Amino acid sequence: WKHCGSDITDTMDLVLIGKETPFYKRLLKEIEDKQIPSVRYLGYVPDEQMRPWYEQAVAFVFPSLSEGWGIPPLEAQACGTPVISSTETSLPEVLGDAALYADPYSVEQWAYTMRLLVEDKGLRHELSVKGKKHVQQFDWAKTAQKTFALYRQVFRSLHS
Repeated sequence: WKHCGSDITDTMDLVLIGKETPFYKRLLKEIEDKQIPSVRYLGYVPDEQMRPWYEQAVAFVFPSLSEGWGIPPLEAQACGTPVISSTETSLPEVLGDAALYADPYSVEQWAYTMRLLVEDKGLRHELSVKGKKHVQQFDWAKTAQKTFALYRQVFRSLHS
């Protein structure tokens, strides 16, 4: 937060959620070594307990370097939480114009984009509305039907 001028850690926490992987251990050690305030690590949170975290968040920050699809940011959008996502992998295609993006290798871009969302209530509202609308195009029942139809088509073509 201090990369962009004044410190906003007095008013909010950065909450980290995820399994305790070697990456998280290194990250937590760095946070401790640098005595970075206002960071909370919750560890693993089961899917069925994530909704309150999404709903209370100012933003869902997803700096993924290797994502197959991007379910967590879509879940955040479904809860009306603005999303800041990595520019890598399928994420821009999945999230479209309903999210903000930052280069996952640029600390400055992430700090700038997070500060922008914290300070701009109008932008947060716009992304919340866009995200809720955007996520409606994804439907598990339709996905299953289309997948089944594709398998049936491939099966028929192999056996005809």
